[in-house]
Amino acid sequence: MSSFDKLNLSELLEQLPDPAFVMTRSGLYAAIYGGRDERYYHDGRDLIGKRLNDVLVPDKAEWFLKEIARVLNRNSMQVIEYELSNSDIKGLESSDGPNETIWFEGRVSSLSFKVNDEDAVLWVATNRTKQHLLQERLRALSMTDPLTQLPNRRQLNQLLTEYLDRVKRYSEIVTVLIWDIDRFKRVNDTFGHVKGDEVLVAMTRLCRRHLRRTDWLIRIGGDEFVVLMPYTKKKQAILFYERFRAEVAALAVDLKIDGLEVGVTAGMTTIRPDDVNKQIVNRADQALYQAKGLGRNQLVTS
Repeated sequence: MSSFDKLNLSELLEQLPDPAFVMTRSGLYAAIYGGRDERYYHDGRDLIGKRLNDVLVPDKAEWFLKEIARVLNRNSMQVIEYELSNSDIKGLESSDGPNETIWFEGRVSSLSFKVNDEDAVLWVATNRTKQHLLQERLRALSMTDPLTQLPNRRQLNQLLTEYLDRVKRYSEIVTVLIWDIDRFKRVNDTFGHVKGDEVLVAMTRLCRRHLRRTDWLIRIGGDEFVVLMPYTKKKQAILFYERFRAEVAALAVDLKIDGLEVGVTAGMTTIRPDDVNKQIVNRADQALYQAKGLGRNQLVTS
């Protein structure tokens, strides 16, 4: 190593914007460099000589130890996304740290030499909270209907996958109901699309009024909606539909739209262990169209 390197390497490392931790297999903080970007990091020099179990709550410390072992066993750099909050730090009062969870991207590499007679890694932690929140916001927007602020069809597919797994694993009962507004095109043609949007939003409010916090109301397109009701048998779901339909009849008065006549037609099914997502929706949809064929403003179960 040249004299320049010997004299200046430590200072160069200290100028790194992100903190770089030298951590041993047993969880010892052997050295810390960088972290000069004070917008994101505080001075962590007091961690040197401590162990993960001294600093973090047991579950979080165990997670870090497993990740260190994984990198050492693979002997290659790993990129890891993780979060830290006040509740993860031992002895830290909620007022002492950031109010929100901080998200990091860790670039973790195994070192070719021993540190304190142990295998060790270099863990470079980059604060990615802003990027993470932006990604979550964009993800939420992609799964949310802009008019009603309800989940959309994309989120329905994820929810169906989760509930189908619970039905298979735990024999839970999950009822699925699809409903739409009778002759909604006539509403738009007669009163205009602005009034049509008012009807959609009002129907959303009415429906949610009768749902529990564990239920999901999802707009899958136009005037068509899906209700997911976990722990709900068909008999209970039918009672929900009847209460909802009764209030829909008074919607014209509430919206002050003279001549407005709307009803709600629905099809219902329960998730079966041998289902796939598409089968669940198709079965409820077929029941919906049967109800339409019988005269609308009623419910058919499948």
